[in-house]
Amino acid sequence: MTPIHWYIRNGQDQQVVDVIRAYHAVYPQMIYQPDALGDTPLDVAIQVQKQQAYDTIRELHAVNRRALQQVPTRQVATPTETHTKLPALPRLVQDERYGYSTEELTFEYNYRRVEGMPDNINDYIKQRRWGCTCGACTEGWMSPRMRCRIASAAEFISDLMTDVHTSEFPKTGAHPSPNDLYPDVPFELHPRLTLEFWMGFTIVFEMIGILLGGTDLPLTEAAVLKLARRRAVVDYFLTNGGKVLHALDATMDTVWEQSARCDGIFEEINANDDEYNALPTCENDLNFELVRNKLGLPHDVVHEVVRWEG
Repeated sequence: MTPIHWYIRNGQDQQVVDVIRAYHAVYPQMIYQPDALGDTPLDVAIQVQKQQAYDTIRELHAVNRRALQQVPTRQVATPTETHTKLPALPRLVQDERYGYSTEELTFEYNYRRVEGMPDNINDYIKQRRWGCTCGACTEGWMSPRMRCRIASAAEFISDLMTDVHTSEFPKTGAHPSPNDLYPDVPFELHPRLTLEFWMGFTIVFEMIGILLGGTDLPLTEAAVLKLARRRAVVDYFLTNGGKVLHALDATMDTVWEQSARCDGIFEEINANDDEYNALPTCENDLNFELVRNKLGLPHDVVHEVVRWEG
């Protein structure tokens, strides 16, 4: 670690600027020198969000430009050569209502502008507030690939539940072994878990799949409910304690279970799917907790690997 690295991490703004300028006056190439981890002073300025340090290094780079033309490339990398990939910002975990802060995004935007980003900072902040890097996230937080995952999981659950309709439920009364069913139904609703209730529950999953796979509408409890209420049996499900959130919760659990973070079946099935692979990639493609947060679902979920047989 050079003195410049240390002061950028630990010093106050003006002190950092003075140190950078002092060392640059003696050894101009020090502003490009990496530390033991391979980070240049510009890297560190970005990591700790020291805007004045960043601006000073950029300014001194311009001063160095003529001299740099005489320095072998293998010895010195310019900022644009070094920063071909933007370091990821940490997601705001402690304040889930607002996503990335305006300060973080402004800092990131100023860095990315060097690499030819658009000039409109307000549009950039709106797009990136919830982590979107593809520019195609619904409302800035649900990526096209996540949308496809959720639609697929909802359709999978709906098909599975439909098979149960004709094979396991008695003609009257509640199911005798509700703990054996998937998806789970809250314990307090077990006495009401009749075939009619199950059919209404099934339709809610079906509507989640239709909403995501057949429209461009954002996924919300209200939007699913609007579609589901077109089926009379859904009213029985709702009046007996069923909620759209129960279906959304089970769907997101299945999305996680089918992802590469669990059994990876979704990736396996879609490996050669041209339509899916044509979708843009995004930082939000596997951000399950963000989706749960935006849907109003609990985060204290214990995920278990579920492997379907047959």
